[in-house]
Amino acid sequence: MSLYLAIASAMVTTACVAQPRPVDEDSRGYGEPAQESFEDAKGEAVVPLPRTSLAVALRSPFDTRAHSDLSNCPADPTAMACTTNTDCTDFNRLNSCYIPPGEVEGRCGHHRPWHGDWAVDLWAADEPTRGQKAYLRLSPSAMAGGTPPDTIRVQPGTPQFACASEDPAQGGHRQEFTVYGTYAGVEHELGTVLVAHLANMIYDGSPQPNLDPRELEIGDVWGPPLGDDGTIVPPCDHTTQETCTMEEGCLWSDSGTCFARCWVGEHLHVELTNAEPDTESCWQNMCGLDGKSDPPVYGTDSVIGMLGGSDDGDMCPVFVSEEQMACGTWDGDDDDCNAHGSDDPDWEDDTQDCAYYTSVDTCRPRGTSNCQAGIWWECDGTESAPCSDFDGDELHCNAHGFLDPNTADTQDCAYYLHSDRCVARGTSDCSADCDAAQCTGGGCWQCNPPRCDASDPEL
Repeated sequence: MSLYLAIASAMVTTACVAQPRPVDEDSRGYGEPAQESFEDAKGEAVVPLPRTSLAVALRSPFDTRAHSDLSNCPADPTAMACTTNTDCTDFNRLNSCYIPPGEVEGRCGHHRPWHGDWAVDLWAADEPTRGQKAYLRLSPSAMAGGTPPDTIRVQPGTPQFACASEDPAQGGHRQEFTVYGTYAGVEHELGTVLVAHLANMIYDGSPQPNLDPRELEIGDVWGPPLGDDGTIVPPCDHTTQETCTMEEGCLWSDSGTCFARCWVGEHLHVELTNAEPDTESCWQNMCGLDGKSDPPVYGTDSVIGMLGGSDDGDMCPVFVSEEQMACGTWDGDDDDCNAHGSDDPDWEDDTQDCAYYTSVDTCRPRGTSNCQAGIWWECDGTESAPCSDFDGDELHCNAHGFLDPNTADTQDCAYYLHSDRCVARGTSDCSADCDAAQCTGGGCWQCNPPRCDASDPEL
């Protein structure tokens, strides 16, 4: 369900060489069987995918490949009901009322000072957060019935102060990254990811063509200085109410301590915002009784939220079956990637077939060319093109797949007759053969829950 990076496939041990490919398209359930002749091949262009079909998945921003602690969550089944922000700020000064589009009541969640669809605070688990390298980690992905973009890139915005006081000593800086996804040669703006409480930022906002957000270092986690005894000297370090309130951005608490309005502990604040009107990015159910509280950097439970897609906000639709999740879910995780490919005990019953590309540590559908998998030094010739170039053209799609006489190349495309899409062999039927916009296609019923019957979990 994703495209973007690559090298040796899960069953391949030598770099950049693909195994011989299946001789027929239906041997593993990859969509409809290919026709024996191409007299009836359509050949006409299909309607370009809307950007609501494309999405990216966000993961932990910390340097250590360990769990992240979540706090101040967007909203969850245990949160207080609300109709206004006042209902929430009375409970917790950092909370605001999250009301999904079209609803009149919602639940309390973390505040969104930059008007994102939702927000969350992240700490590094079992590690000091202050001073850690901060990363932007995004992978091509999609909701059930959507299609992962062929490639993604980000453009950093100009760094700004994180706090309203415009005093970096109270909370560092923030930076917004605009995310773009390309499918079949058409680039779409999917939305933005904002990260606050940064220091030593790497990008100044100048144009950065083709900036890969798969594992993008963006700076350090900001933190106040250390005192002589090695402990943090927090901002607004005042002992009296008079001196506390004289400094802009400082508040005096009922317990008799002074604290910064903007920052009360080492963390990163993250907000996601969809670009498509009348849609919202969504979050995983991270903080409910059955949700995640410590998502790892990689793996099945690593996704913090999804940007793009056609969701209408709140929690992301749940994938009951991992076989419908994007292969990119297992970036950086060789074992779990192969467990959804060559090592999967249900190999013959699944339409998903992921392969691990060792030189770039990514997981993509088997059949993704090395070039599209991120191995830029293999981007030469027609075998480097994304399979999506042949959407609506069964003849040429298959010519770059099982009919290709050059089976030594790494590109292996497969045509899906219901959706008229050409994708890398190994993409699940849910992703490849379901038209998310029209809710039609032979693969829609294989989305679990079914794409057209799917609904978000109740808040």
